[in-house]
Amino acid sequence: MASRAPADVFVTERPPTLTVQLDVAGADPATIHVEIEADVLTIRGTRVRAGAERRIYHHAEIDWGPFERRLQLNVPVDAEGVTAAYERGILSIDLPLAERVRETRIQIAVVRTRANG
Repeated sequence: MASRAPADVFVTERPPTLTVQLDVAGADPATIHVEIEADVLTIRGTRVRAGAERRIYHHAEIDWGPFERRLQLNVPVDAEGVTAAYERGILSIDLPLAERVRETRIQIAVVRTRANG
């Protein structure tokens, strides 16, 4: 069963954009798939635990393995203008707001960015 990545969703005004940020620390950006269909944003990926040695845990809270998050957007977005970036374990998806919803299905590439310094 896939876990859910925690998400923040907010709107900025200049330019009008819906931004979705997900905590996907430990996931390889090359394995993250972002898709929009109608007004549903779907994010899928896998967190891979470093090290293959056997461990006996006293306490474990980090979800490893596949994750999936579906978010109903509830606002019209320009699916062709969507961008995604992965930095420091946070996946940020910027969805430009549109005047009306176009029925479309689109896949978005995730790019890794490097922090300054």
